[in-house]
Amino acid sequence: MSTQSTYPGKVFTTSREFQFPLSTVFDHFTSEDLFASFWGSPGMPLTVAEGNIIPGGVFHYYSELPDGGKMYGILKYGDIVSDESIELISGFSDENQNWLRHPMAPTWPLETQTKITFAETENGCTVTFAGHPINANAEEIALFESAFDGLTQGFGGTFNQLQAALEKY
Repeated sequence: MSTQSTYPGKVFTTSREFQFPLSTVFDHFTSEDLFASFWGSPGMPLTVAEGNIIPGGVFHYYSELPDGGKMYGILKYGDIVSDESIELISGFSDENQNWLRHPMAPTWPLETQTKITFAETENGCTVTFAGHPINANAEEIALFESAFDGLTQGFGGTFNQLQAALEKY
């Protein structure tokens, strides 16, 4: 799995530095319990349906919505290089791990390919997400590329939750 293969459009990238050892931050992305403690939308804790963060593995989860419904997400893992990078394909799903359209944006890409990289810094480490749609049509690509500000805000919330999880660790 290569996140930069032949994608013709713009790649969404965001990063943040954490003042914790690289190995501790990486562990939060590869331990199912630690990952579940910060992944997802702020204010919507997730429940793990299947957690297998290994190459070829799946992390399938859901969040309970205010109306009592469930919104499922799925991450399918490719290469994982310890303390360096994680490659995955993400999207929304049903309870049986079938890909579904975004419940509030039906022209959102069905699948997004992401590479998460980890780099040691003087004060800790930097985590960088770089992602783009795959198997998407022009309308889906255009919507994805128009949503970079919202994605930055969303990942900002995820980074804040990671910071809080690291502080509790």
